[in-house]
Amino acid sequence: MELGVGAGYGFSYVDYGDSYSSIIGAFNASVSAEYYFSEEWGLKLKVIYDQKGSHDGSLVDNDGDEIDGLKARFNYITIPVMVAWHFGMNQNWYQNIGPYVGFLNSAKIGGYDVKSDFNTVDGGLSEITGVKIPLKGKTSVFIELEVQQGLVNIAKNNDYYSGNYYSENWIDRGSINVGLDF
Repeated sequence: MELGVGAGYGFSYVDYGDSYSSIIGAFNASVSAEYYFSEEWGLKLKVIYDQKGSHDGSLVDNDGDEIDGLKARFNYITIPVMVAWHFGMNQNWYQNIGPYVGFLNSAKIGGYDVKSDFNTVDGGLSEITGVKIPLKGKTSVFIELEVQQGLVNIAKNNDYYSGNYYSENWIDRGSINVGLDF
């Protein structure tokens, strides 16, 4: 069994099905646990505080006027459950893949609270490629690239939004993370 803590900087965007939003950068933090079945295979569970969104959110105000170019910020607690494969001479390289579920904590567009207009659960696939650098004993530093591909529509009522918000809306994220495993 191995435990870990990490943090990273991610880049996310909203996938509208036929186009994409602009990319926004944000912080993430995680804790993880991995159960090893062998030197090469394991099952990894992470709990991530994820900040996602876009730079070109838009909404219609109470007067029916469209407001464009607003930052859209979505904060999630994301839980991926992944199969972990370790490879290389010392099994220091790894590839993880599996589904994730995300729970929406807050949603703001241009500072307006719009959480009630979004589904509280997101889901998709998570993939991580990384390397562990041994330090002392069982402690190691990890560096990883993580990608999340959203597969669940995040918006409850797309008619509320203007512009690109007429079709399905998924959130995709990639991040570079560093941390400690022990």
